[in-house]
Order: sequence, then structure tokens, then C-alpha cells
Amino acid sequence: MRTMNIKNIFLYACAIALFMGMAVSCKKKEPQPAEYAKSIAEIAAQYNKKCPKEEANGTKLESVTFANNTMIFRLSLSDQAIVTINLDNTRDSIINSMSDKLKKFLVKGKCNIEYKYISPNDSSSITIVPNEIANSLSKKN
Repeated sequence: MRTMNIKNIFLYACAIALFMGMAVSCKKKEPQPAEYAKSIAEIAAQYNKKCPKEEANGTKLESVTFANNTMIFRLSLSDQAIVTINLDNTRDSIINSMSDKLKKFLVKGKCNIEYKYISPNDSSSITIVPNEIANSLSKKN
């Protein structure tokens, strides 16, 4: 059996360290919140291209924008329709109908989503924060 001298042990240890360093450096890095926010801004711009868009019950999606870490859906509707909005049910519906991809981006980007309902004589809004969205993701898993 051949014995290893100190020089060979050192070279062997260096080779292992180099290999481990390469393996660690090749690991894919998690995107930063700003990168997710940029993606959300791009998603908002894509949605906005389809605006204005008629929705159910005479509601019209006027615009979708992204500003101050918030994705904003602006909807117009009649005075009669705005008083019928149940904000709690609508909040749940928004969260449940959102794609998992968008949920992940909002949570990782630390961004809110806001629905602004505007009628000729009234307005209302729903803001959903990342923790609420994260809770809906964890319930699925």
C-alpha cells in the first residue's frame, strides 16, 4: 500500500476545496426583491395593454399600473354597483383568483396589490399585503 506524503495530502485537500468552491459559486442565486418588483411592473404593463376592458356587472377595468411597490387595478362602475361590493368577500376572491406565479412575485418582491373602485360619486379600495398572499400560498402546500 502506498502512503501519501504531506505534499500529496495538501494537493488533494486543495483540489477538494477548489471543487467545493466551484460547486457553491455555480449555485443559482435567489433574485432580489427589486428584480421581482421589476417583473411585476412588466406584468402590470401587459395587463394595462388590454385596458379599458369590460368586466362583469358593468364594471370596467380602466388601468393596471405599478408604483411604490404596489400593483394597482383601477376599476370604474356605477354608484349603484359600488355600494354592493362586499370588501371582505372581494378580497378573498382576488387572492384566490390570482395566479401562483403572481402571488410568488408579490411576496418575494415585498409588493402590495390594490384594487381601486371608482364610481361617479364614491370610491373604495382594497389593499392586499404580501403576508396575506403568503398565507394563501402556504395553505395550498
